[in-house]
Amino acid sequence: MNHIISGGNFHGEFRIVLRGPAGGFVLSKSQERKLDRALCGISDCKCGGGYGRGADWDSAETEMSDDGGLRLVPALDIAARAAREEELQRAAI
Repeated sequence: MNHIISGGNFHGEFRIVLRGPAGGFVLSKSQERKLDRALCGISDCKCGGGYGRGADWDSAETEMSDDGGLRLVPALDIAARAAREEELQRAAI
């Protein structure tokens, strides 16, 4: 399945398509490099691509996996995303 990560940061808009299982997956090193280049294509920049408005509401996202890599979280509908964020906030308390 194709997963789209899109949004905007101070370098401008970004959009990347990563292929993997529908339920999410840990990114390969090649996919991590592809994502890094999409977020910030400037070779000597130290921004990490994380500044700006962030991901679009209908975008897949990444989070740290247990082994220190990046895990793709499939795009969720608005209600499911809000429920997930609320769950994470409760867990942080």
